[in-house]
Amino acid sequence: MSDKVPDPRYLTEFEGPKDGEKVRNFLTDPLTKKLNRRRFMQFTAVLGASVAGAGVLGCTQQEQAKPSAAAGGSPAPAASAAASADPGALPVPPSDGKKHRIGNGFQPALDYWQRGQGSWLIRMEELGEEPVIIWTEPGFGTQIAGTEALLQQNIEVIVLGGMNRATIEPVLPEIKKRNIKPVGFMNETPGVPMVSDEPFWQASLSLGYMIERLGGQGNIAAIVTEGLSYSHDRMNMVLDSMLKAFPDIKMVAKIPAKFPDSVKGGLEDSENLIRRLPGKKDLQAMWSPFDDPLIGAAQALRNAGKQNDVFLVCCIGENVSMKAMAEGDPLWGAIATSDYWAVGRRTAEIAVIAARGGTPPMLTFTYGELMTKANAVQVWEKVQKQNKLADDILKKYGRK
Repeated sequence: MSDKVPDPRYLTEFEGPKDGEKVRNFLTDPLTKKLNRRRFMQFTAVLGASVAGAGVLGCTQQEQAKPSAAAGGSPAPAASAAASADPGALPVPPSDGKKHRIGNGFQPALDYWQRGQGSWLIRMEELGEEPVIIWTEPGFGTQIAGTEALLQQNIEVIVLGGMNRATIEPVLPEIKKRNIKPVGFMNETPGVPMVSDEPFWQASLSLGYMIERLGGQGNIAAIVTEGLSYSHDRMNMVLDSMLKAFPDIKMVAKIPAKFPDSVKGGLEDSENLIRRLPGKKDLQAMWSPFDDPLIGAAQALRNAGKQNDVFLVCCIGENVSMKAMAEGDPLWGAIATSDYWAVGRRTAEIAVIAARGGTPPMLTFTYGELMTKANAVQVWEKVQKQNKLADDILKKYGRK
């Protein structure tokens, strides 16, 4: 059995890390009492699945990925020729001879979002549909305004990207009134078909790496968000579960991330943390659902000469952290990367399925990979190629 695929029997035994001693006994070798890597990797995968429960929208992953005809879903048509080289492509109905207008609001701020935006445009062109783009600045207010502006553009489908209930629910009545079909990525609105990276998997991989590297004991700090996004909240659930499963991992500080400048906030908070915990063993690792605050933390640790005493682990990584890891920066331990390239392509596919009269799956997961010292160069090379492709097509569609 692959180390990455949990034995389903363990789901019965470990619905959650409720019994710390039982979990520790399972994870250690009987003779050495050291962590058994194989069992550990199984457990982290199971933990992610068990925290997820029945799924975000109240159905199983199988139901999310493959809508059945009995449930009102469309039978799977043959995949388009353009998608044949993409093993994760969703089956899209053949063209009905019309060019459908599909709206999407873009934000230029985040590089990993731009990878997804670029791949969305590329996939839309492959499928022969008409993307309608409005560029907005970051922020909930501009997201709502951008969505309202898109609704005036005679579109058939609207992509709600990276939004939460506070920014989606105000515009849903107008979307319904205009008979526009909503789909989304990285949002949290029940009833809207969505593409997302799997936050439980990301958090389990990243925290699993951290705990294994610490040998199951040590002092950590976390810089977290609350209520910011669907993904971050679920990653924090895994953090809480991991701490219950491994009581010898001590949380010495749990710091709320600052906005809008979370890099600066991470720098300032980490400087204060280092002053409070100056000893070499006082702090051994830091974790966050995203890398912005840890980019600031890295600078603070470097300034204090602690680049070899503490390592950083996160989920969503941008160019700065991924490049640093590829160049061998000792501070960066691991990044559970998001495959935003796949997110963009899958989002284009569910939008086109809806436009052509099909029924897209309610939830489609994409999976990145754990970026460590062993594969950092290869992962960064792949991301750079994606960045170049995204940059070229985003300029074509009006990015300044």
